[in-house]
Amino acid sequence: TAALFLEHFINERNRNRWLHLDIAGPAYTEKGWGPHPYGGTGFGVSTLVDYIQNYISY
Repeated sequence: TAALFLEHFINERNRNRWLHLDIAGPAYTEKGWGPHPYGGTGFGVSTLVDYIQNYISY
């Protein structure tokens, strides 16, 4: 649904050059677990950064 909404804001020139990643997950946790402290989780961000770094290095 979000990607279809965002598509309306992409001009014709860039129609095939955009990407929407729905990496939503638990945004906040009241209690830490394992190596994760309490508070904002940043869920999916480290995976995305690793992917981009690997993509750029090729």
